[in-house]
Amino acid sequence: MKTTPFARSLINRSIGEAMAAFARFGVALPPWAFWSPAEWADKGPECDEIRDCMLGWDVTDFRSGDFHFIG
Repeated sequence: MKTTPFARSLINRSIGEAMAAFARFGVALPPWAFWSPAEWADKGPECDEIRDCMLGWDVTDFRSGDFHFIG
């Protein structure tokens, strides 16, 4: 499924709002939560557990088409 520019900006805004809420409540994310795809590609087997457990950002609307309500 291709993401439209509007949907991408909504997702980015939602991620930003979540990160701001985490900061307000003292929730710290691990450094790898902020790695770019390029940074992930440079990581070796020392990061396999993170990959195997599929840890990281997962922003979705479960194909509902209603990200604002479901996502």
